[in-house]
Amino acid sequence: VFLAVVQAICAIMMTQILHIFIDDPGQEPDVQVEAHKYFGRWTYTMLTMHQLTLAPGAWGNIGRLLIFRISPMFILFFVPFGWMVTFAMVQVVSAIFLKQTLAAAAGDGEVAIMERMTKKEKDMAKLRQIFSEGDKDGSGSVDWNEFEAMIQNPRVRAWLGILELDITDMAMVFNLLDDGDGQIEFDEFIAGVMKCRGAARGVEVVHLLSEYRKIIIQLDEIKSDLATTL
Repeated sequence: VFLAVVQAICAIMMTQILHIFIDDPGQEPDVQVEAHKYFGRWTYTMLTMHQLTLAPGAWGNIGRLLIFRISPMFILFFVPFGWMVTFAMVQVVSAIFLKQTLAAAAGDGEVAIMERMTKKEKDMAKLRQIFSEGDKDGSGSVDWNEFEAMIQNPRVRAWLGILELDITDMAMVFNLLDDGDGQIEFDEFIAGVMKCRGAARGVEVVHLLSEYRKIIIQLDEIKSDLATTL
């Protein structure tokens, strides 16, 4: 708005100044025609100011016409206008738009985070439902038989597929989720599913890590037994 006001004021001033030159019968007709094309009316001058503001390179023809063919005094208009309006104000406006764009981008990032958190909550609720349906005796955990029956359910397999969980080897998945007591509690189920999400290679890597941890535990037990015996 402020930029438009500055352009309007400059347009009024330039129209009034050049009106005298355009109506003077003693001036060169071809120069008067050119001046009238740019500054003959306020609307013409407003369009010229808009052109000078947004396209600084356009001032060459217009500025040289006024300075070299009408009056050198017009340099007192074009130099301040070029510095204060074309350069300073336009750069400030561009910086404001850039700031708003970056703020909007940051807001989009926050929205994406909220969407991911909402999706995670929905996935957790669905996994809790699957686990509750598999826990037939209501003990809060599932054994191998309950786990096998749960995984063989086509609806459960489809949902786990959506979660990118590979379940081609049910025994391996059960051993991965189990901490060694033959029972899978809900927390173990959730933690295991989150680790196994992805391609089959991801499941196999996590399975190898699980087996590695079990081997380490067994080695520690053997080490303790040997230390006690000796």
